[in-house]
Amino acid sequence: MNNYFFTGFPGFLATYIVKELVLSEHPVRHVQFLVLPNEYDLAQQRLEELKSINPKVKYTIFSGDITKEQLGLSDDDYKQISEQTHYLFHLAAIYDLSVPYKPAFNVNVNGTIQINKLAVNCVELKKYIYFSTSYVSGKRSGRIFESELEHDTGFKNHYEETKYLAEKEVQRWMGELPISIIRPGIVVGHSETGETLKFDGPYYMLEMFRRIRNLPLIPYIGKGKAPINLVPVDYMIQSTLYLSHLKGRNSKVYQIADPSPSSSREIYRLFALHYLGKEPKGQIPSFIAKGSLSIPFARKMLGTQKQTVDYMDHYCVYDTTNTKSDLRGSGIEFPQISELVPTLVRYFREQTRDRESS
Repeated sequence: MNNYFFTGFPGFLATYIVKELVLSEHPVRHVQFLVLPNEYDLAQQRLEELKSINPKVKYTIFSGDITKEQLGLSDDDYKQISEQTHYLFHLAAIYDLSVPYKPAFNVNVNGTIQINKLAVNCVELKKYIYFSTSYVSGKRSGRIFESELEHDTGFKNHYEETKYLAEKEVQRWMGELPISIIRPGIVVGHSETGETLKFDGPYYMLEMFRRIRNLPLIPYIGKGKAPINLVPVDYMIQSTLYLSHLKGRNSKVYQIADPSPSSSREIYRLFALHYLGKEPKGQIPSFIAKGSLSIPFARKMLGTQKQTVDYMDHYCVYDTTNTKSDLRGSGIEFPQISELVPTLVRYFREQTRDRESS
């Protein structure tokens, strides 16, 4: 039986991963969470749901802060975690594309350094699973390999930059600790139900369509030739749990991305087709769209962020050699985008039906 420690709960990804974990065949004895004090009540609510899913598992919530020495915990609590943890999942981060540099660096980099210290102190550690992002590649273009990290091409935002610096800190320990670095693409809802706990990233397209749905013509934004990596949350979680529990102490980087990604223009077209019942026509240049979204009123009116435009014309393909190789025989397959998009749109429509009628 294994003991698990999670940061990032009760956030989107950590919540879904723990649900899948306690429902899986993995032998789980105890799941411990580090939670910010202002998220403690929400964590308790989600903990009740976990208990109903699998009451045999023991759950413990610690109130703390990854940016503080010893995670802001007492000596006894820190000792308990470091002595009992077999699998350490570090998901806590600021994921906002518009985040200022200072808070992003503090949480994403300094916080990861503190979790690295914990991993070093975990005497029974079987695997340290760190959640990075495919977009540590920043402004690099072309094919990005899992073995690659360091570059000097710059970044589109502070989120990318600080996650890049954080992954560098984790990779320093890959020769000494058993580490799996997970680099997801853009995580979206469940491939079968569309369920998600947050509507950001590509959902900004749908929110914009909702607000301008009565216009006679919906234009494309930019050329849209760049591939866009939508990764359904169930594929990401199933892959992560399978890869994290492979036997052996080897450290690897896994890019959890669409092995054959569609262009952002095609995704935009499919979203419009399934949400509005019509295809876009015409095109607004990217620089005009981004300039317009630099105006707070326009962002509020359209319900989107200017940073999303950067991902529609930046050409990157994320190689998934390690992921495909180590998933071989698992039965875990990436779904067809043509089947995924209608599911995502349907769930979004269900959740925004009241606002659509207003």
